[in-house]
Order: sequence, then structure tokens, then C-alpha cells
Amino acid sequence: MKKFIPTIVIACALHLAVSNAVQAAPLKEKIKIAQEQVHKQEQKININKASAEQLEGIPGVGAKKAQAILDYRNKNGDFSSVDDLINVKGIGKKMMQKMKGSISI
Repeated sequence: MKKFIPTIVIACALHLAVSNAVQAAPLKEKIKIAQEQVHKQEQKININKASAEQLEGIPGVGAKKAQAILDYRNKNGDFSSVDDLINVKGIGKKMMQKMKGSISI
């Protein structure tokens, strides 16, 4: 019997460790998601300051649309709102929906 007590203690300790790890996993996942959201917010592209290359980092924006944004900005001055991008040729409501989470002023 004395030989089995250490084995039982080790088994109980392992069970507790695994149970705690399983319970902690959802919390760790929530923390990771929150950190990713903060990181994404920090990475928003300022449409008033971005270069053509940086503008191409916006979803749906390639070289031509980036240049159109720069041309519009040079002609009309800084955007007062991200929604002003709708005035740029080639950017419609659907495109704005794709872009909104990635841009700032």
C-alpha cells in the first residue's frame, strides 16, 4: 500500500495541473484576442499622412487607388473624416466598409 501512495499523489497532482490548464486556456485566448485588437488599432493607416506605399496596405487599395487618394488629398487638402474617402474616384460604399477598420485621420 505504501508503494501506491506516491503514485496516487502524483496522479492527483497531474489531474489538478491539467484541470487548471484547461480552465485557464479560454482566459489566455481572450487576452490574446484583446491584444490583437489593440495591435490592429495601433496599426491604422492615417490617410492624411500616408505615402502611396502605406496606402496600399489598406484592404482593397492597390497602386492606382493609392495614387487616386494622394491626388485627391493634394488637390483638396487633408480629409476631415475617413468617410471623405467616398469622394475619391473608385471608392464606393462597399470599399469603404472594407477600409474603415484599417484607416484613421
